[in-house]
Amino acid sequence: MKIINTIIRIDKSIHHYVLQYQKPWLIHLMNLITFCGSGAFAFLLYVSLFVFSDDTNLVFSLICADCIGLLIIICLRYLTKRERPLKDINQRFFDPWNRYSFPSLHAMRVTMFASLFSMTYPTFSYALILGAICIALSRLYIQKHYLSDITVGALIGLTTSWLSLGINGMG
Repeated sequence: MKIINTIIRIDKSIHHYVLQYQKPWLIHLMNLITFCGSGAFAFLLYVSLFVFSDDTNLVFSLICADCIGLLIIICLRYLTKRERPLKDINQRFFDPWNRYSFPSLHAMRVTMFASLFSMTYPTFSYALILGAICIALSRLYIQKHYLSDITVGALIGLTTSWLSLGINGMG
């Protein structure tokens, strides 16, 4: 319990530190950046890959990892029920689990994207990893998550990537 309290204290101090540097124009930019980890973006990516790519292994691995990660995150969110740094005032009828913050689905998804795409397109690995870090940190900046939410979400993203590769017979 002492470790959890220490993590919560660190999360809150980082959150207050980030709040000091918020600017309206940067919040708008971060909202655009964070979209790249959303379900809507993932859907557009999957449809585009399905239509324009011949790499069915990659498409299957992405969708499989996303589904496994989503299941893990929904379970952990209901288990922990950690409130977001900035409470969401909208009622969530279709996804009530999304009002909770731990762990970050965006961080899971972008880490999973970066790891699976890096295996297929290693030339772009650094750009993919940098993009995943920027998207995950945007969640911190717009007050949707704490640092520990993002960190655990990223670890789930890596884990689900490896699991999906094993399921797909590529691991």
